Amino acid sequence: MAYVIIDGTLIPIDHVAVDRPFYSGKHRRH
Repeated sequence: MAYVIIDGTLIPIDHVAVDRPFYSGKHRRH
């Protein structure tokens, strides 16, 4: 699983994707 460092904190990218509107279900429904 990939991880990203934000503010010195290591968190799963999946968690970031959920917080990003770009990855919202509304956007995915194309």
